[in-house]
Amino acid sequence: MPSNESIVATIMEWVQDRNGRLVNEWWSSITGASMTVAEFLATPPTSVVLYPNEILRRTCKPILLEDTVKDEIRRVVDVMFDLMYQHKGCGLAAPQVGLDISLFVVNPTGDRDRKDKEKVFINPSIFHYGPRTTSEVEGCLSLPGCTAVIDRPRKIMGKATHLDGTEEKFCYEGLMSRICQHEYNHLQGTLIIDMMSMVDAKRVRPVLDRLETIARTRSANDRASA
Repeated sequence: MPSNESIVATIMEWVQDRNGRLVNEWWSSITGASMTVAEFLATPPTSVVLYPNEILRRTCKPILLEDTVKDEIRRVVDVMFDLMYQHKGCGLAAPQVGLDISLFVVNPTGDRDRKDKEKVFINPSIFHYGPRTTSEVEGCLSLPGCTAVIDRPRKIMGKATHLDGTEEKFCYEGLMSRICQHEYNHLQGTLIIDMMSMVDAKRVRPVLDRLETIARTRSANDRASA
């Protein structure tokens, strides 16, 4: 008797062959199914993945080091920066564009013209958090309308691989530290709603309810039209 996983895989093969990307996107919207880099580049997304999509709760997979210099990863990074600027953000992680790979991009200025401030983090890890903490209001592109005061270490130290394949250690304080921690959380499946106070959690509950309702309605509509 085939496993549930193999049955789903067979169905997905049929769905992909018969109806192409439209139905595959519907499947992704209700299950959080991630796409491959090739699928991503074939039709780049025009918006970020929104809560409660399940991919936002995944632990991302490391990118093979020999892949970090490939043109495909560079193109993914370009798309991510473009989406980040379109949505007026200063950081974006791969799960927010439907990829469960260990990658995020940052520009603390949020200014498309400040290319000198762009940073790419491949397979990042943070191995030291300073003892001093600060509390600041944070938002998230995957949680539109949801903001909360988040307490984070002021200083971090870590390492990441660059697009050229070299690994480098980093040390950040202040805003850059906060952005990197926020995006690094995304790679671990953690959102700001997991870190906020009970007071803030109660305040943003209507926002989350609205996002969940929108997701259910969209899934039902897509299912009906598929």
